[in-house]
Amino acid sequence: MKKKIAIICSRQMTRHADHHLANLLKCKNNYYLISVISNISSANMNFYYEKYSKYFDEIYQEPDENVSVEKNIKEKLLIKKIKAFEMLYGMSINNIFFTHRIIGGGFFASGGINHPRNSLRENNNHINILKIALDQLLFWEHLLKKSQVNIALNLPNHAHYLAKKLNIKSERLQTARFGNTQFWSSDNYIQPDNLKKNFDMIKKTKKVNIDFPYDTYLTYKKKYIKHSSFLSTLYMSILSLLKNVRGRLKGYKKSKNIFILDNFLSFWKKRKAFKENLKLSNITSEQTKGLKYIYFPLVAEPEIALHGIAQDFFFQLSALNLLARDLPSDFKIVVKEHLLAIGRRPKDFYRQISAHKNVIFANPLDNGITYIKNSRAVAIITGTAGWEASVMGIPVITFTQNNAFNFLEHVFYVNKPNSLNKIISDIINIKLPNRNFNRAGSRLYQAYFKSSFDLGSIKQFFDWKSFDEKSALSYAKLLYRELSKKVNL
Repeated sequence: MKKKIAIICSRQMTRHADHHLANLLKCKNNYYLISVISNISSANMNFYYEKYSKYFDEIYQEPDENVSVEKNIKEKLLIKKIKAFEMLYGMSINNIFFTHRIIGGGFFASGGINHPRNSLRENNNHINILKIALDQLLFWEHLLKKSQVNIALNLPNHAHYLAKKLNIKSERLQTARFGNTQFWSSDNYIQPDNLKKNFDMIKKTKKVNIDFPYDTYLTYKKKYIKHSSFLSTLYMSILSLLKNVRGRLKGYKKSKNIFILDNFLSFWKKRKAFKENLKLSNITSEQTKGLKYIYFPLVAEPEIALHGIAQDFFFQLSALNLLARDLPSDFKIVVKEHLLAIGRRPKDFYRQISAHKNVIFANPLDNGITYIKNSRAVAIITGTAGWEASVMGIPVITFTQNNAFNFLEHVFYVNKPNSLNKIISDIINIKLPNRNFNRAGSRLYQAYFKSSFDLGSIKQFFDWKSFDEKSALSYAKLLYRELSKKVNL
C-alpha cells in the first residue's frame, strides 16, 4: 500500500501545536510526516531537531536566502527557468512573491515603506533577487513532486499556488473575523471556502448587531497600548538591540540580515507616529452620530490582508482620492488608522490625505464598530470592517474583486474609476435600515460561522511565554477534527 504523505509548514499561529497535529495525523491516519521550517539560525535549528524530530519523519529547512544555490547560474538560463515557473503559475514572479519579505516588492509598497529594512533586499539587485526566488521555487517543486505529497498545511503563498497546480490538497489556517474563531482555507486569498454555498442554504435570519471587535484585535490592542509607553519602548528597543548584536556576534542569519540601528529606531518611530496620530485625530466615535460620512479604515501595510488578497488593487491613497472626488458636499470621509501600520507610513502620508478638506481623522484607539454603525457606508480595500459592516446590513464600497462577500446586494464593487460616482449616489438614495440588507447580512454572518470553528476557551498563541502544553494539545485536536471534516484524510 502506498504511504500517505503530509507536509506541515511551521508558522507563528500554530508552531506550538504543529508536533501534536503531526502525531495525530501519524497515529490516526498513518501519514508520513514532513516538517518544513522557515530560515532560522543553526542554534534554533538544533533546538527544533532535539524537541520535535520524534514527531516528524523528515525535517527540511527552507533555502538560506544568504547563500543562493543558484548563485553561479548564467543570467539567460536564470531568466529561462523563472519564465518556465511564470508560465506554470500563470502570473509574474513579482506577483507570486508579492508579500515575501526579501523577494517581494509589495511588502515595502507605498504604505509600509518605513517598515525596518533588511540587508538582503537593500544590497541585492534584480538578478540576485531572482536567484533567491528560483531557490525557493525549485525547493518546493522538488519537495512536492519527489515526495508525492497528499496534503500540505500552512504553506507560504508561492508553495500553496504550486501545490494547487500539482493537484495537491493545500489547506491554510486563518483567524476568522468574528469571535474567537478560525477556519481552514484552500482559497488563494485565504477566505472561507464555500461561503456562498453556505449562504444560499440559510433561510432563517435574525438581525446582527456587533458591539465589540473580534478577540484577536482586542488582545493586540491591549498589548499595543501597553508597549507604547516611554519605559516599554525603551526596554523593547534596548532588548532588541542587545539580541541583534548578540546574534550578529554568534553569526545568526536573521541578525546578519537586519540593519541593527534601523530596527532599534523603529520602536521609537512607532511611538512618535502614535503620538502624532493621536494629535491628528479630530473626531471620536461618540461624535459621529448624526454626521453624514463614509467610513474608510486604513489597512496595515505590509500585511497579507492587503497584498495577499487585494492583488488587483492596493492603492489606499488612490482609493481616498476617488472617494474625496465623488463625495457630495454635505458628506465627509472619516479615516481611521490601523494600529499595526503606525510608524510604517511614508513621510507626508497623512498630510496627503488631509489635503482633502472633506476628510476627518478618527482616534486610532477607538474601536471601529461605532464608526461603522453610524456611517452611511464603509469603504474598504480589504479588512475586518468590510465584514462587520456587511453582516450588519450597512452598505460597503469595495475596491477589490477578491472580497468573498462581494456577491451581496449591499456590497458595491468599484470595477472602474468612474463607476464610484454612481455607486455613492445609489447608496445615498437608499433608505436605511434596509430589511433586505439586514436579512442578507444575517445570512452571511451565519454562513461565516458555518465555515469556521470556535476555539472556545483556547487562547490563540502569540509567544512562547504564554505557551501551555496542555492547551497546545487541545488546540491540535481541534485543528485535526476540523481538518478531518473538511478534507478526506
